[in-house]
Amino acid sequence: MNYKLFLLLFIFLTINSFCQKKENDTLFVAFWNTENFYDWIKDPVTADSDFTPTGMYKWTEERYLQKLQNIAQVINNMNDNKGPDIMGFAEVEHKAILDEMIEKKLDKFKYKSVEFESPDARGIDCGLIYNSKDLLLLSSEPDTVILSSGYKTRAILNVSFLTRYADTINVFVNHFPSRRGGQDESIISRIETAKVLRSKVDNLLQKNPNSRIVIVGDFNDQPADTSIRYILGAQPLDCKNYTTNALYNLDYPKFLEQKEGTYLFKAHWDFLDQVIISGGLLSGNIKYVCNSFEIFKKDYQLEKEGKYKGSPFPTYGGKKYLGGYSDHLPVTAKFIVNIK
Repeated sequence: MNYKLFLLLFIFLTINSFCQKKENDTLFVAFWNTENFYDWIKDPVTADSDFTPTGMYKWTEERYLQKLQNIAQVINNMNDNKGPDIMGFAEVEHKAILDEMIEKKLDKFKYKSVEFESPDARGIDCGLIYNSKDLLLLSSEPDTVILSSGYKTRAILNVSFLTRYADTINVFVNHFPSRRGGQDESIISRIETAKVLRSKVDNLLQKNPNSRIVIVGDFNDQPADTSIRYILGAQPLDCKNYTTNALYNLDYPKFLEQKEGTYLFKAHWDFLDQVIISGGLLSGNIKYVCNSFEIFKKDYQLEKEGKYKGSPFPTYGGKKYLGGYSDHLPVTAKFIVNIK
């Protein structure tokens, strides 16, 4: 460990040791595919022309700022209006968008952001915000995914934090390749991406079988599909029977009910957006609150009438601007942080 990082860790832990609450803390984790969260400025590198004032969607500064307000509104309302401690995003164009949202709409939370420009041709990447008051960023990097076709898909965001109780938590934010061309035709791309993610998880578990790992994302597959259930190995969770070095999908109970989901396609709910944890988060100092997984939805996030009533209220319906939030719903999970 270099001297600067050691000094930073010492200061962080020392300051927070005087600020610890007497009762146990909570760690609230969320993820959301924010549906084409672009700024309105043409990027010279990526294919974002559709989301410019003269592009197909007539994406103006005014519409961008409305989107910024909409996304922030949802974040503000999470965790009983206390906001999430860690929140991953899919479909964010630039880190500057997250930073502007933090500065203008979320400044009370002391958030900081992480985002890397990945090879995605459309320029939409994975990002993350975190509560810098209680979490210290230890490392962050994009894990590049090159498919067998040679195509470089969206990078996996790989982030490590130190909590103010000296525990480390590892977070992976994902946006697996889409189902474009058909689910069966495109499944190989998601399987290959899951293999990359699994290798990163295995690296952590080989070093420490009790590693605390949180995997969030829009996987474009459901919990029982091959890429998630068998390649990544994310199992249904039984809070009374688990192994520390295994992965567990928190979506499973709601997924099996088949009554709701995070994305509505042809009148059918899909559970594309998921929270997966390692067994190391089922015991010890940071522990998942069993059955706390939720799809976060308020009335204002949903269509109010017509054939799409009850579905996510999107920014666009086809090419028509609607001014909504996203075509996906966010997912959340809660953890207890036991004071030592």
